[in-house]
Amino acid sequence: MQAIRVGSYVCGQPNDFCELTNYATCNFQFVTMAINSNIFNRLLRIGGAILLAVLSVSSSAQHSLDQIVERGESKVLVAAHRGDWKNFPENSIPAVWSCIERGIDIVEVDVQETRDGKFVLMHDETVSRTTNGKGKVSSYSYDRIRKLKLKDANGNLTDYTVPGLDTILTICKGRIIVNLDKSAGRFNKLLRVIDSLDCGTSVILKGEGTADYFQKLYAKDSTGTCFMPIFSSRNTAIDTFATEVRPPVIELLLRSDTCRYMLPMGLNAFRSSGTRIWYNALFSSISGGHDERGAPMDSWQWFIDHDAFIIQSDYPFHLQTYLVNAGLHALPQGYVQMNLEEFKAVASVETPKVGIDNKASTDKAAPNKPSKPKNKPKSKYVTVKKGDSLSVIASRNSKSVKTLLKLNPHLTKPYLLQPGQKIRIG
Repeated sequence: MQAIRVGSYVCGQPNDFCELTNYATCNFQFVTMAINSNIFNRLLRIGGAILLAVLSVSSSAQHSLDQIVERGESKVLVAAHRGDWKNFPENSIPAVWSCIERGIDIVEVDVQETRDGKFVLMHDETVSRTTNGKGKVSSYSYDRIRKLKLKDANGNLTDYTVPGLDTILTICKGRIIVNLDKSAGRFNKLLRVIDSLDCGTSVILKGEGTADYFQKLYAKDSTGTCFMPIFSSRNTAIDTFATEVRPPVIELLLRSDTCRYMLPMGLNAFRSSGTRIWYNALFSSISGGHDERGAPMDSWQWFIDHDAFIIQSDYPFHLQTYLVNAGLHALPQGYVQMNLEEFKAVASVETPKVGIDNKASTDKAAPNKPSKPKNKPKSKYVTVKKGDSLSVIASRNSKSVKTLLKLNPHLTKPYLLQPGQKIRIG
């Protein structure tokens, strides 16, 4: 008789098949049993049959943004940043499975390429921060990097290992939409993997590019993958995309909450083109100052008020509860009601550790610096009423026109205001 652990390791070696079998059928539990090798081989074959049955059933119920929009069950979707990284290591199999089990709409993970041209889940270009290894991902072979142990958010070493992209895509297929960050410049290679697994309708690829580039992607693609352009709020090419490409969703990196795309006319342009907005509540530099650090629910509500379709969060389960309570999200299978009052007190002093080493969605995006604590009061706004002029608003709020112009640098002469427009007054 011999003690064998069924889970991430078989005879001490990482194994994708055993990880899938373990997480798909054992709910993350490691099972230790005393069995001889013949019994183990029979168990492995039975486990494989069960796994294939599970995957074939779930693949017939594929998720996609289009299907979600058509069903109209949820008006705002939740994207979990690097999975459930508060309870499991970021970009790990259990972090993804936790989101699936609790009905999260989208899980965002990061991909990097190994020396032998295969993809693994890893945010950084090096393995030093998140594993017990050192050096660049690109210096490791696929087999070698898969043996590294992952660290949790507090830097503690766990038994979880670095997952391959094909493992994650197989897990997510038909169960949850997976957004592959760090995918810019790698679309062709990634599409070959996606095509081989027939999981395109469960995948979002995102990156920067011209309107012509994205038009050609959609014209040539046969996998059903959603391609999401990424824009800074200062990028005037958004207008071209909205009128010509009409992508189903764009990721908008907000450097300011007063940019013209946040005004009624800008939001109407997205509505008329059928393009929806992915917002990030993660960092001040990409959320227009409306990040989750300190006042997450205020952040979420601001995005909702500005036509959010997807909100990426470091607190996906609390965001899910907030949306369900507001009638903006259907009650998903596996839903757990979170205590938002307790969360409000904790979040006011908590800084997500995963964000400290984070970069924004693309290589050209916001700098990799944590936001400073907010000690100053939040900005105040008023809504323009019919017949209001800048001088009338200034007088009504005991401000000078000069002060309002400094607070609203997007305003240009002749300062024509529209009803419903937001004007910052403090």
